[in-house]
Amino acid sequence: MPAVPSEESEEALASISSPFGEDPPLSSKTPPLSPEILQHEKQNLLVLSLYQVFLRIGWVFKTESVIMPAFLDFVMPAGWLRGCLPMLNRFGQSVPPLLYSGYLKRLPRKRNALLFTTLGMAVPFYILAVLVIIYPKASPGWMPVVFLLLYTAFFSLTGLSQLCYGTVQGKLVQATRYGRLLTFSTVGGAIPAVLAAWWLMPGWLTSRHGLAFGNLFLWTATFFLFSGLLALLLFEPAQEADLDEEEEMEKPWIEVWRLARFDKSFRKFIPVAMLYSSIIMLFPHYQALARERFTWDASFFSQQLMIWVVVQNISAGLVSLVLGPLGDHRGNRLVLRTIFFLAMLGPLLALFWVEYPQLGEGLYWTVFSILGLTPVGIKMLYNYTLEIGPAEEHPHYLSATGLCLAAPFCFSPVVGLLIDSLGFEIIFLCGSALIAAGGILTFRLDEPRKQKA
Repeated sequence: MPAVPSEESEEALASISSPFGEDPPLSSKTPPLSPEILQHEKQNLLVLSLYQVFLRIGWVFKTESVIMPAFLDFVMPAGWLRGCLPMLNRFGQSVPPLLYSGYLKRLPRKRNALLFTTLGMAVPFYILAVLVIIYPKASPGWMPVVFLLLYTAFFSLTGLSQLCYGTVQGKLVQATRYGRLLTFSTVGGAIPAVLAAWWLMPGWLTSRHGLAFGNLFLWTATFFLFSGLLALLLFEPAQEADLDEEEEMEKPWIEVWRLARFDKSFRKFIPVAMLYSSIIMLFPHYQALARERFTWDASFFSQQLMIWVVVQNISAGLVSLVLGPLGDHRGNRLVLRTIFFLAMLGPLLALFWVEYPQLGEGLYWTVFSILGLTPVGIKMLYNYTLEIGPAEEHPHYLSATGLCLAAPFCFSPVVGLLIDSLGFEIIFLCGSALIAAGGILTFRLDEPRKQKA
């Protein structure tokens, strides 16, 4: 495939690359599963749900909106450093998957890649757990650098595992059951995650900080390990490898260009995915806003961290009960629209509570009930991507979506610096406006379940 197609070959290339015509029906891009796969679909749905359940239990001890920025503030408090977290997060979840997508596409069995990438996610947290247990009271000067390197490695492996999971889901599950899978895995994961957080975190967070984070990271790594091993239970027939597609591994950026140029549906989707990043860029700063504006002592603040984690996970479970079935029956476009317009209230509510601290000190947890929408929204973005892309092209579509989510995050450290210099108010208001703009753009998205007349 040429890097830059000529005008004469453009139409032919578009038709060869994929059926990117004028809004084709869903069936043309997502063919029915084979009888062999359909026979084992219930088993695969159960295994994929349990995979997400164990992943979610592990994740509750390292939430990006609460635990990780709190740990970084313990190591070295600085707004610009907190701002690095979303940037490294999205870099890991975009560039490595993009480079890996061509190789994954040719793998006969995708579950093996899911197994090893998820097991790899446990390694950085085992290392972090050992380090913070060795240095429980005060972190050495090199700790922030080591932490950021391990953080980048973790999210690179997370990005690869999400790419593998999405590809496996597209191969083994019918599109009209994506919402069911989301509901089962989110609700099934939220309940034990909340119970684990409520049971274990209060005792840990009231101990010395280093030991507290050591326990959190140790449990995180162990549940990621269990999650990865579940991939062995998936039934996945091998597919024939296409040996004529080696150039895709060498030129992954060309695939993103091709999708953006020849798929009108994906082209409309790009700004929506990019604006969704506004939600995530503000994540590390909510806990910092509360710590700076409320008159809480260290012990009470630690209790609030646990409450916020619990609220966020309960919210994600309850939201998925509604949005999962809604996505199956009415399409993921409507779900994305709903999430955008609800999410824009998060920054506004946070600012409202700190403006009225008499109420806000007791009700700031409501902000994290809105933040619980965020992981559900990311899954819905990927589910929408699976519907608009041909099944054989899913690795490229998923990795391209990850890149769209990541592109704005080069500004994340700048957001942290601006918060340090200008304050939280103007940045949070701008963030809310950008999220609302993304919600408006969802009205331009194509609905892949409706054939154009």
